[in-house]
Amino acid sequence: MLSRRGLAFTKRMSSALLGAAALSACSIVPSSGPSREAVVYAGATQVPPYLLVRLSDFVISKLQRFPGPSLFGKFGDYRGAKEQIVGIGDTLTVTIFEAAGGGLISQPVSDPKQTGSHSIVLPQQIVQRDGAITVPYAGRIPVDGRNVHDIERDVVAKLTGKAIEPQVVVALSRNLATAVTVVGEGVQARGAFVAGGDPLAGTQRVPLHAGGDKLLDVIADAGGIRTPAFQTFIELTRGGRTVRVPYQTLLNEPRENIYARPDDTLTVISYPLSFTSIGATGGNAVVPFAAVGINLAEALGKTAGLSDGRADPEGVFVFRYEPANVVRDYPGLTPQQAALNLVPVVYAVNMRDPRSLFLLRQFSMHDKDIIYVSNSPYVEIQKVLAIFNALLGPVLNGVSLGQTVAVATTNNTANLATLANTASGGSTFAGNQSVAITGAAAGAVAQ
Repeated sequence: MLSRRGLAFTKRMSSALLGAAALSACSIVPSSGPSREAVVYAGATQVPPYLLVRLSDFVISKLQRFPGPSLFGKFGDYRGAKEQIVGIGDTLTVTIFEAAGGGLISQPVSDPKQTGSHSIVLPQQIVQRDGAITVPYAGRIPVDGRNVHDIERDVVAKLTGKAIEPQVVVALSRNLATAVTVVGEGVQARGAFVAGGDPLAGTQRVPLHAGGDKLLDVIADAGGIRTPAFQTFIELTRGGRTVRVPYQTLLNEPRENIYARPDDTLTVISYPLSFTSIGATGGNAVVPFAAVGINLAEALGKTAGLSDGRADPEGVFVFRYEPANVVRDYPGLTPQQAALNLVPVVYAVNMRDPRSLFLLRQFSMHDKDIIYVSNSPYVEIQKVLAIFNALLGPVLNGVSLGQTVAVATTNNTANLATLANTASGGSTFAGNQSVAITGAAAGAVAQ
């Protein structure tokens, strides 16, 4: 049985263990990630591993200055040429007319009454590397870089004096010089230029019309897209520059559907976008979203919001990499961070502030962003107390049991003493028994 001194010692030891364990509880209790204080502290060190930024109207205004890639902003709305230019690889059809029979291209006149013009269609010719075609009795005619009207006048001049009032019509049968190359796994396979089984199965050359074709027109002529529109991107390469935009942007913003130009390359890409949700949210997962993007409010909604029993409303963070030119005006940017091409940034949101809900709607999510919600400090305290209960519960239960035994023993001793006093007023035999009983009680107390 524990004495009162031992009981007090045990209580003091339990209190000491409780205080010592509480100091180190944050490093031993299970957790889904760092606490809010840990994230803030790391961002405030002398050499921070990331740039910690509080989400505010100032930050939103800076982000909106960089809305993302734009075809219109990069290339402008250049219209196609009003008249097509012949180039190497094109196919031409030349038709020659004479005003009367008996000339250069017609049979001798056998019927004096025969009148009217005569014509001949030359075999189709592909413009060779020298940029010319051959016309009988006219020789090699340069055509590369010229329109069909100039070529017609040139052929007529060469045939004048050899044919009877010659007239010439030149038609562009197959236009490859002013065509756009369409590639990518997201485009439908169509036409003779398709190589089945290849990742670029829809690769083909799409000729441009004389009136000009916009990007959606070219994609339609190539067979359209075969992947879902919300995860399809269009990549335009022109003059050594490349810009990628969501396919839905061409549909939703008409000015982004610019005119195609000869030798453009259109790549149709299927690339699902996603963000990762971890911590005290309604669900930890990799969440896909449409190519046109979503805002932070919608992203939190896709994860079922913050966990009501765990989340710290002041500990909502978005981890991402930002280009250096986006964050150059952010407060706290260090010279080491400014020298990077991509700066690691952590955006902090205080959901206790009602104004933050409006900011969430203006904050656009990027591909591979991480949303992290830290646990509430109250949850951490609960975990610590659960650990202490598991460790010290048996000790405290033993102390309680010892107290119960001591009280029971004291009560039994008192009862025996009372019985002895009552028996002392009887016979000598009873007196002897009372002495024996009193002696036994005394022995019990001594123990």
